[in-house]
Amino acid sequence: MRSFLVLFDKMPIDKATVKKGENAPQVVIAARCVNVGLFLSNALRRDVEVIFGIHNEGILNTIRFRGETLRRVSPDERSIAFFLLKASVELDNLLEGSERTMDNGIIVKRTTLERLISEWSYGQVFAAVTESDSSIGDVKTSDGLFVYSCGKNSLPMLRKYGALKRPTTAEKFILDVNIHFDSRN
Repeated sequence: MRSFLVLFDKMPIDKATVKKGENAPQVVIAARCVNVGLFLSNALRRDVEVIFGIHNEGILNTIRFRGETLRRVSPDERSIAFFLLKASVELDNLLEGSERTMDNGIIVKRTTLERLISEWSYGQVFAAVTESDSSIGDVKTSDGLFVYSCGKNSLPMLRKYGALKRPTTAEKFILDVNIHFDSRN
């Protein structure tokens, strides 16, 4: 499975801003990542998942959109923002180390970055870092975890993984990886 992990230092989201369509930049980025990561013109990528990690006082709150289990989510930004809001509310009720699958197939979990990566036992982990000259073309298998950090909290930890050249946005990173592997099939 091809997995994308997009890390945020925060993701401010509330009902009023989602209803008005005045979402915080992090919510807009997340919605675009789900769109380019999972949606095709006439289907869903069933072999892809997009995970958001939001740092919260040493804990990583995760929201996981799995293509193979996702239901009733449409590709538009507002719809995805509403599902992010619902997932955020669910996260507020979870204890550290616990996980819940929502009725739409979205999975929320409270963990740490290290546990997240080790528990899901990805074969390969690649992080988009600025200093890298390696391109996506250097990656031979689509089964792995592709990480993009939109914040500063996780950058030191990510340096130990395979480094890929960092595009300017998370959604561009996801799009580039998907295009690379889709063209090989």
